[in-house]
Amino acid sequence: MRKIKGKSLNKIEDNTTYFACIFYLSEGKHTFKNCSFHDCSFRSKVILENPRGCEFVNCGFSGDLELDLSRANLDEIPEYVFSLTSLSALDLSSNNITCIPRDISKLVHLTHLWIFENHITHIPPEIGHLRKLHYLNASINKIKAVPREMGKLDNLIELRLRHNQMIEFPLAVTELKNLVYLSLTGNRIRNIPPQIKHLTKLKKLWCDNNPITEVSEEIKNLQNAVLIDLLWIYFSEKQERFLQEAFPDSKLLMTPRDSYFFEK
Repeated sequence: MRKIKGKSLNKIEDNTTYFACIFYLSEGKHTFKNCSFHDCSFRSKVILENPRGCEFVNCGFSGDLELDLSRANLDEIPEYVFSLTSLSALDLSSNNITCIPRDISKLVHLTHLWIFENHITHIPPEIGHLRKLHYLNASINKIKAVPREMGKLDNLIELRLRHNQMIEFPLAVTELKNLVYLSLTGNRIRNIPPQIKHLTKLKKLWCDNNPITEVSEEIKNLQNAVLIDLLWIYFSEKQERFLQEAFPDSKLLMTPRDSYFFEK
Protein backbone atom coordinates (compact mmCIF):
# COMPACT_ATOMS: atom_id res chain seq x y z
CA MET A 1 0.00 0.00 0.00
CA ARG A 2 1.27 3.44 -0.91
CA LYS A 3 2.15 5.85 1.91
CA ILE A 4 1.98 9.65 1.81
CA LYS A 5 3.06 11.86 4.69
CA GLY A 6 2.75 15.58 5.40
CA LYS A 7 1.34 16.67 2.03
CA SER A 8 -1.35 19.17 1.00
CA LEU A 9 -3.68 17.36 -1.37
CA ASN A 10 -6.84 17.96 -3.37
CA LYS A 11 -7.80 14.34 -4.04
CA ILE A 12 -7.80 10.90 -2.42
CA GLU A 13 -6.33 7.89 -4.18
CA ASP A 14 -7.27 4.25 -3.56
CA ASN A 15 -5.01 1.86 -1.65
CA THR A 16 -3.14 4.63 0.17
CA THR A 17 -2.22 5.39 3.76
CA TYR A 18 -2.06 9.08 4.62
CA PHE A 19 -0.15 10.49 7.58
CA ALA A 20 -0.58 14.12 8.74
CA CYS A 21 -1.89 15.28 5.38
CA ILE A 22 -4.08 18.31 4.72
CA PHE A 23 -6.92 17.84 2.24
CA TYR A 24 -8.64 20.58 0.23
CA LEU A 25 -11.24 18.51 -1.59
CA SER A 26 -13.47 19.84 -4.37
CA GLU A 27 -17.25 20.06 -4.03
CA GLY A 28 -19.25 16.92 -4.71
CA LYS A 29 -19.06 13.34 -3.51
CA HIS A 30 -15.76 11.50 -3.13
CA THR A 31 -15.50 7.72 -3.47
CA PHE A 32 -12.41 5.69 -2.60
CA LYS A 33 -11.42 2.33 -1.11
CA ASN A 34 -8.73 0.73 1.05
CA CYS A 35 -7.44 3.99 2.52
CA SER A 36 -6.17 4.81 5.99
CA PHE A 37 -6.00 8.35 7.38
CA HIS A 38 -3.88 9.18 10.44
CA ASP A 39 -3.74 12.67 11.99
CA CYS A 40 -5.10 14.20 8.80
CA SER A 41 -6.98 17.46 8.42
CA PHE A 42 -9.83 18.13 5.99
CA ARG A 43 -10.23 21.87 5.36
CA SER A 44 -13.33 22.01 3.14
CA LYS A 45 -16.83 20.57 3.16
CA VAL A 46 -16.50 16.83 2.61
CA ILE A 47 -19.11 14.45 1.21
CA LEU A 48 -17.92 10.85 1.31
CA GLU A 49 -19.75 8.22 -0.75
CA ASN A 50 -19.38 4.62 0.37
CA PRO A 51 -15.68 4.56 1.29
CA ARG A 52 -14.78 0.87 1.58
CA GLY A 53 -12.08 -0.73 3.68
CA CYS A 54 -11.11 2.59 5.26
CA GLU A 55 -10.21 3.93 8.67
CA PHE A 56 -9.89 7.42 10.13
CA VAL A 57 -7.62 7.86 13.15
CA ASN A 58 -7.45 11.19 14.97
CA CYS A 59 -8.59 13.20 11.95
CA GLY A 60 -10.08 16.70 11.99
CA PHE A 61 -12.80 18.22 9.79
CA SER A 62 -13.12 22.01 9.75
CA GLY A 63 -16.05 22.02 7.29
CA ASP A 64 -19.27 20.03 7.16
CA LEU A 65 -18.81 16.28 6.94
CA GLU A 66 -21.46 14.14 5.24
CA LEU A 67 -21.37 10.39 4.66
CA ASP A 68 -23.51 8.60 2.07
CA LEU A 69 -23.73 4.84 2.61
CA SER A 70 -27.11 4.38 0.94
CA ARG A 71 -27.67 1.32 -1.26
CA ALA A 72 -24.30 -0.10 -0.22
CA ASN A 73 -25.60 -3.61 0.56
CA LEU A 74 -24.62 -3.23 4.22
CA ASP A 75 -25.69 -5.73 6.89
CA GLU A 76 -24.29 -3.54 9.65
CA ILE A 77 -22.91 -0.05 10.08
CA PRO A 78 -19.13 0.02 9.43
CA GLU A 79 -17.11 0.61 12.59
CA TYR A 80 -15.23 3.58 11.16
CA VAL A 81 -18.47 5.57 10.99
CA PHE A 82 -18.45 6.08 14.74
CA SER A 83 -14.94 7.53 14.64
CA LEU A 84 -16.23 10.36 12.43
CA THR A 85 -17.56 12.34 15.36
CA SER A 86 -17.84 15.51 13.24
CA LEU A 87 -20.50 13.99 10.98
CA SER A 88 -23.40 16.34 10.29
CA ALA A 89 -25.32 14.09 7.88
CA LEU A 90 -25.42 10.29 7.63
CA ASP A 91 -27.37 8.36 5.00
CA LEU A 92 -27.75 4.63 5.68
CA SER A 93 -30.94 4.15 3.70
CA SER A 94 -31.81 1.16 1.51
CA ASN A 95 -29.51 -1.41 3.09
CA ASN A 96 -29.99 -4.62 5.11
CA ILE A 97 -29.14 -3.17 8.51
CA THR A 98 -30.97 -4.77 11.46
CA CYS A 99 -29.42 -2.91 14.39
CA ILE A 100 -28.37 0.63 15.28
CA PRO A 101 -25.43 0.25 17.72
CA ARG A 102 -25.19 2.21 20.94
CA ASP A 103 -22.13 3.94 19.51
CA ILE A 104 -24.56 6.15 17.58
CA SER A 105 -24.30 8.33 20.71
CA LYS A 106 -20.81 9.42 19.56
CA LEU A 107 -22.21 11.29 16.55
CA VAL A 108 -23.34 14.28 18.59
CA HIS A 109 -23.05 16.73 15.67
CA LEU A 110 -25.54 14.93 13.44
CA THR A 111 -28.32 17.12 12.09
CA HIS A 112 -29.69 14.71 9.46
CA LEU A 113 -30.01 10.92 9.72
CA TRP A 114 -31.54 8.61 7.11
CA ILE A 115 -32.04 4.97 8.13
CA PHE A 116 -35.17 4.21 6.10
CA GLU A 117 -35.70 1.02 4.11
CA ASN A 118 -33.71 -1.37 6.26
CA HIS A 119 -34.68 -4.20 8.64
CA ILE A 120 -34.23 -2.27 11.88
CA THR A 121 -36.34 -3.60 14.77
CA HIS A 122 -35.63 -0.95 17.40
CA ILE A 123 -33.94 2.39 17.99
CA PRO A 124 -31.51 2.41 20.95
CA PRO A 125 -31.93 4.80 23.90
CA GLU A 126 -28.61 6.39 22.94
CA ILE A 127 -30.45 8.22 20.15
CA GLY A 128 -31.21 10.76 22.88
CA HIS A 129 -27.60 11.99 22.72
CA LEU A 130 -28.11 13.41 19.22
CA ARG A 131 -29.37 16.74 20.51
CA LYS A 132 -28.57 18.64 17.28
CA LEU A 133 -30.68 16.34 15.12
CA HIS A 134 -33.15 18.21 12.89
CA TYR A 135 -34.30 15.42 10.58
CA LEU A 136 -34.77 11.68 11.17
CA ASN A 137 -36.22 9.27 8.63
CA ALA A 138 -36.67 5.73 9.99
CA SER A 139 -39.51 4.68 7.68
CA ILE A 140 -39.94 1.24 6.10
CA ASN A 141 -38.40 -0.81 8.89
CA LYS A 142 -39.71 -3.20 11.56
CA ILE A 143 -39.74 -0.80 14.50
CA LYS A 144 -42.40 -1.60 17.11
CA ALA A 145 -41.69 1.26 19.54
CA VAL A 146 -39.34 4.18 20.08
CA PRO A 147 -37.38 4.79 23.29
CA ARG A 148 -38.49 7.50 25.69
CA GLU A 149 -35.06 9.10 25.22
CA MET A 150 -36.18 10.23 21.78
CA GLY A 151 -38.15 12.89 23.60
CA LYS A 152 -34.82 14.62 24.37
CA LEU A 153 -34.28 15.60 20.74
CA ASP A 154 -35.21 19.22 21.32
CA ASN A 155 -34.16 20.39 17.85
CA LEU A 156 -35.96 17.72 15.86
CA ILE A 157 -38.18 19.32 13.23
CA GLU A 158 -39.11 16.40 10.98
CA LEU A 159 -39.68 12.77 11.99
CA ARG A 160 -40.71 10.05 9.56
CA LEU A 161 -41.72 6.64 10.96
CA ARG A 162 -44.09 5.48 8.26
CA HIS A 163 -44.56 1.79 7.43
CA ASN A 164 -43.23 0.26 10.62
CA GLN A 165 -44.93 -2.06 13.12
CA MET A 166 -45.97 0.28 15.93
CA ILE A 167 -49.28 -0.51 17.61
CA GLU A 168 -49.19 2.46 20.00
CA PHE A 169 -48.75 6.14 19.24
CA PRO A 170 -45.12 6.84 20.33
CA LEU A 171 -45.56 8.99 23.45
CA ALA A 172 -41.90 10.07 23.41
CA VAL A 173 -42.69 11.91 20.19
CA THR A 174 -45.20 14.13 22.00
CA GLU A 175 -42.29 15.63 23.98
CA LEU A 176 -40.70 17.03 20.81
CA LYS A 177 -41.81 20.61 21.28
CA ASN A 178 -40.23 21.88 18.03
CA LEU A 179 -41.58 19.13 15.79
CA VAL A 180 -43.17 20.49 12.61
CA TYR A 181 -43.63 17.38 10.43
CA LEU A 182 -44.63 13.92 11.71
CA SER A 183 -45.38 10.90 9.53
CA LEU A 184 -46.80 7.71 11.07
CA THR A 185 -48.49 6.42 7.92
CA GLY A 186 -49.03 2.67 7.59
CA ASN A 187 -48.40 1.39 11.10
CA ARG A 188 -50.81 -0.46 13.42
CA ILE A 189 -51.62 2.46 15.70
CA ARG A 190 -55.04 2.29 17.33
CA ASN A 191 -55.43 5.68 18.95
CA ILE A 192 -54.16 9.26 19.00
CA PRO A 193 -53.61 10.06 22.70
CA PRO A 194 -54.27 13.26 24.70
CA GLN A 195 -50.53 14.01 24.77
CA ILE A 196 -50.80 15.05 21.12
CA LYS A 197 -51.71 18.49 22.48
CA HIS A 198 -48.06 19.15 23.32
CA LEU A 199 -47.05 19.28 19.64
CA THR A 200 -48.16 22.88 19.28
CA LYS A 201 -45.72 23.66 16.43
CA LEU A 202 -46.84 20.73 14.30
CA LYS A 203 -47.87 21.78 10.79
CA LYS A 204 -48.25 18.45 9.03
CA LEU A 205 -49.41 15.15 10.53
CA TRP A 206 -49.77 11.91 8.57
CA CYS A 207 -51.61 9.11 10.40
CA ASP A 208 -53.35 7.59 7.39
CA ASN A 209 -53.61 3.84 6.88
CA ASN A 210 -53.68 2.96 10.58
CA PRO A 211 -56.47 1.03 12.37
CA ILE A 212 -57.22 4.07 14.56
CA THR A 213 -60.50 3.86 16.46
CA GLU A 214 -60.06 6.72 18.89
CA VAL A 215 -58.78 10.27 18.50
CA SER A 216 -58.38 12.38 21.64
CA GLU A 217 -60.22 15.69 21.61
CA GLU A 218 -56.88 17.25 22.58
CA ILE A 219 -55.93 17.06 18.91
CA LYS A 220 -57.83 20.34 18.57
CA ASN A 221 -54.78 22.07 20.14
CA LEU A 222 -52.81 21.58 16.92
CA GLN A 223 -53.84 25.02 15.75
CA ASN A 224 -50.75 25.50 13.57
CA ALA A 225 -51.59 22.43 11.50
CA VAL A 226 -52.09 23.02 7.78
CA LEU A 227 -52.40 19.32 6.87
CA ILE A 228 -53.81 16.39 8.83
CA ASP A 229 -54.00 13.15 6.88
CA LEU A 230 -56.43 10.58 8.32
CA LEU A 231 -57.31 8.79 5.11
CA TRP A 232 -58.55 5.20 5.17
CA ILE A 233 -59.58 5.34 8.82
CA TYR A 234 -63.17 4.66 9.76
CA PHE A 235 -64.66 7.37 12.01
CA SER A 236 -68.10 7.56 13.53
CA GLU A 237 -70.27 10.46 12.46
CA LYS A 238 -69.57 12.15 15.79
CA GLN A 239 -65.78 11.83 15.41
CA GLU A 240 -65.90 13.02 11.83
CA ARG A 241 -67.95 16.08 12.76
CA PHE A 242 -65.63 16.91 15.67
CA LEU A 243 -62.54 16.80 13.46
CA GLN A 244 -64.12 18.95 10.78
CA GLU A 245 -65.11 21.54 13.38
CA ALA A 246 -61.70 21.43 15.08
CA PHE A 247 -59.83 22.16 11.85
CA PRO A 248 -62.03 24.35 9.66
CA ASP A 249 -59.07 26.12 8.06
CA SER A 250 -56.70 23.14 7.70
CA LYS A 251 -56.44 20.59 4.93
CA LEU A 252 -58.10 17.67 6.71
CA LEU A 253 -57.94 14.49 4.65
CA MET A 254 -60.53 11.84 5.52
CA THR A 255 -62.09 9.12 3.44
CA PRO A 256 -65.75 9.97 2.68
CA ARG A 257 -68.10 7.79 4.69
CA ASP A 258 -69.86 6.55 1.58
CA SER A 259 -66.51 5.22 0.30
CA TYR A 260 -66.08 2.67 3.09
CA PHE A 261 -66.25 -0.81 1.65
CA PHE A 262 -66.13 -2.70 4.95
CA GLU A 263 -68.91 -3.28 7.44
CA LYS A 264 -69.61 -0.28 9.68
